[in-house]
Amino acid sequence: MRVARPERLAEIVAVQGVPAESWIHDSVLPEISAATPPDRWQRAVQWMLQGEKGTTLHLLLRLPGGEQRGISVTRSVSLNDRWPLERPELEIDSLPGGVVRVRVNALAEEDVVRRFDRAFPDFAGVTGLILDLRYAASGESRYGYAILARLTARPFPAARWRTPQYRPVFRAWRVPDSAFSWYGPPPDTVSPRTERAGYTGPVAVLASSATAGAAEDLLVAFRNAARGVIIGETSAGSPGEALTIALPKNWAMQLSVTRHAFPNGEEFAGRGIRPELPVASTVADVQAGTDAVLARAREYVGGKRR
Repeated sequence: MRVARPERLAEIVAVQGVPAESWIHDSVLPEISAATPPDRWQRAVQWMLQGEKGTTLHLLLRLPGGEQRGISVTRSVSLNDRWPLERPELEIDSLPGGVVRVRVNALAEEDVVRRFDRAFPDFAGVTGLILDLRYAASGESRYGYAILARLTARPFPAARWRTPQYRPVFRAWRVPDSAFSWYGPPPDTVSPRTERAGYTGPVAVLASSATAGAAEDLLVAFRNAARGVIIGETSAGSPGEALTIALPKNWAMQLSVTRHAFPNGEEFAGRGIRPELPVASTVADVQAGTDAVLARAREYVGGKRR
């Protein structure tokens, strides 16, 4: 998206003369699906300016000082193109005092595990580890488990899953619908990875309303491994694996085909996983360039070192 003279940290007050909240609610939200209202809203906010390449929008901005200013923006990325600002799967930040933040933004490829292993051959000098899953929303659960398996010395149970055991002949026999019958194996147990050095120091995991899918399974495993606390917001509450069905005119629909839960059977679909230490970011935090969730995590791992 091309913007003439962009303003940093400006708030979008209106789009095409429509108040931003109304624009999202009326023009964006109806096409967004999610398991919980917070996740649905944050997705709508992300996509509120999407549209056909080459078209323009008029925005009304509120600058950090309170002054309002109108600008025109031109959509420069096709809806079918890869988003140029997409985060890499893994990012690592060294923080003061030997604390390291590992931003896991996706678990789609096994390379995320290889990159983690290359970055931490032995965890030398690491006094605290913060696993940031706030933007992780897709991928394979096993890759998350492989990362966690280097952060614990004991086996831990993975998330439990089940799927409807559909038997259509029951309908022909006019007996109760088989959709109420489920197939669900017991949860797997993941062992620590002994081929590489493990990390036994303090760990915190960051979550948000955008933390979904395989990342939520990682939250389940992390809690069961008892390696630390989850800090931030309640996760997205995604139901599990999705089946994508292609529709005419390049449309598609998704249906959930599994339900994921804690090993004890407690489901989080539609509710999310609540953090032990709730922390929410505010507009003031963004404008000041501070990260309240990360600051709380640094405080936690720092306290565990003492």
